[in-house]
Amino acid sequence: MKKYLFLVICFAVLGISQAKAQAAKVALQHDGNVTLFNADELQKALDASVDGDIIYLNEGEFKGGVTISKKVSVIGAGENTMINGKITIAINGSLSDRILDGLVTNNSIVVSGNTNGLNIRKCRFHSISFSGSIENAFIDRCYQDYTGSSGRFYLNSNIKSLNVVNSKIADVYGEVDNVANAVFINCNVNAASYQNDAVATFINCIIRNWNSSFYESSYFTNCYMYESINTVNERNCKYGTFNWGTDYEFTGNTNLLGTDGTQIGIYGGTTPFTLVPSVPIVKSYDLKVDTSNKKLNVNISVESK
Repeated sequence: MKKYLFLVICFAVLGISQAKAQAAKVALQHDGNVTLFNADELQKALDASVDGDIIYLNEGEFKGGVTISKKVSVIGAGENTMINGKITIAINGSLSDRILDGLVTNNSIVVSGNTNGLNIRKCRFHSISFSGSIENAFIDRCYQDYTGSSGRFYLNSNIKSLNVVNSKIADVYGEVDNVANAVFINCNVNAASYQNDAVATFINCIIRNWNSSFYESSYFTNCYMYESINTVNERNCKYGTFNWGTDYEFTGNTNLLGTDGTQIGIYGGTTPFTLVPSVPIVKSYDLKVDTSNKKLNVNISVESK
């Protein structure tokens, strides 16, 4: 907590806090020291980082087309932190902390490295794909928000183990004959209405537009679905028509509880869907200069969820 408060104080002093955001800034934290970069220097900050560093982004737009090749965490201030361009995660080896948290890209996330322990949390993106070998990956409270060729949640045989929890998925998609070890828990999932042969397990999910090529191999437990797919791989599922909002959220009421006793879909489970950052964010601040005592008095109000 101290390192987060130290950083938000830095942002407040510089006049770039949540409450009074001005120019977007990149803050690289290394060994208790903070180096600031401009919004178009995110890749420069990544290049200057070393394993274990944290890069903070305040609200604003940041130049994208960036590659993360070191074991660092890039943490934004929520849905108003926008990276304009593709994010490539080209890290090899085991990871012990989240890579992305609390930010948006208007493009795709591409995981090209061979990773163990990939963690992406509270992010919004058009598409995500995995071209490297992925083990013990975790997608937590995220929103994949586009459909069609420009936006998909790609499942393929590079995925050895992946858990997706409390996330909105606009277009889950798989190429022919892949066997993906992916599990979706408490997610709202819209499936591609075209060729789609990926394999996954769905638990406590709300599912729309399921394509018949998934029927024989995917597993469904305590899900609410648009229609029965008449397969032996369904367990305690219910079916019926329902409204599906433009934000890929179910707008009806199923009165259906999941395997853990909470409601199915993104607002059930132990971590209900939200894109509000987990780290403290500045809600308000006041700066006063005490010229007689040569002091800078800082009063900061922070909030975290």
